[in-house]
Amino acid sequence: MNFFQMRTLLVLILAAASLTGCSLVNKVRARNELDDGANAYKERKFPEAEIHFQRAMDLDPGQRLTELFLARTLHQQYLAQRENNDNKIKGEKAIELYKQILTVKPDDKASGDAVTNLVFNLKGAEARDEWLRQRASDANVPAEFRADAYTALASSQYTCANEITEADDVKKTVEQSENNAVYVFKKPANNDDYVKAKDCAAKGTELINQALALNQNSDSTWSYKASLLAQQARIAEMDNNKPEKERLMSESGQAKDKFLELSAEKAKKKAEEEERKKAEAEAKK
Repeated sequence: MNFFQMRTLLVLILAAASLTGCSLVNKVRARNELDDGANAYKERKFPEAEIHFQRAMDLDPGQRLTELFLARTLHQQYLAQRENNDNKIKGEKAIELYKQILTVKPDDKASGDAVTNLVFNLKGAEARDEWLRQRASDANVPAEFRADAYTALASSQYTCANEITEADDVKKTVEQSENNAVYVFKKPANNDDYVKAKDCAAKGTELINQALALNQNSDSTWSYKASLLAQQARIAEMDNNKPEKERLMSESGQAKDKFLELSAEKAKKKAEEEERKKAEAEAKK
C-alpha cells in the first residue's frame, strides 16, 4: 500500500469514527430528551412533553418508542381541545405516527384503537369505517384484532337497523306486565326505512359472521351476533314470515347463551387476576 492509499484509508477511518461518535452522542441526547418528555407527560404537561419527544425523534430517528410517546402526547392535546385548529393538526399527526407504528407492529392493539378513535372524531363515521375495513382485511394483523374490526363495523349496521325497528310507529307494545313486555313489529310507513333496516341487518350479520370466522372467543362479537339475528327476526315478522322469525329468534337465543358463557368466563378471570395482584401487594408489605 503506497502513501496516498494509506492516507486515504486513514481519512476514511477517522471519518467513520467521527460519525460513530456523533451517532452515540445523539443517542444519549435522545434518551435524555425521552426521559424529560416522559416526566412532563406524567405531570400532564403535554406541550412540554411534545417538544422533548420531537427533539428525541430528530436526534435518533426511527425509534418506535419515541414515535409512540409523541403520538400519545399529540393525541392527548387533541382530546383536551378538539375544536382548536392547531390541536386538529396534532390529531392528524398522531394518526400518521400510530399508522407508522402499525406498519412495523400490526399487533399493537392500542395504536389500532387510537387510530379508530381519532379518525372518527376528526373525519367522521365513513372514514372510520374505511379504516376498520382496511384493518379487518389486512392479513398481517392478528386474527383476533381483525375480528374486532369486523365487530365494530357490524355494530354500526346494528345501530342502523335498530334505530328504525325501535321507532314508535314500528315497535308496538301489545302486552305489558311489571317485569315483561310483548311487542309486535310493523313495517315502517316509509318503505325506504324498511329496505334500509333489512339491508343493515343483513350486512351486519354478514360482518359478524366474518368476525366469528376469525375469533370464536369474543363475548362482544357473540352479543352483536345475538342482537343482529334479533333484528332479522323483526324484519321477518314485518314480512309475516313466522317460521323464519322463530328460526332466527332460536339462533339469537343460542348466540346470547354463548355471549353469557364467555362474559362469565371473562369476569371470573378478571376477578382472579385482581385477587392475584392483591395477594402480591399484601406479600410485599
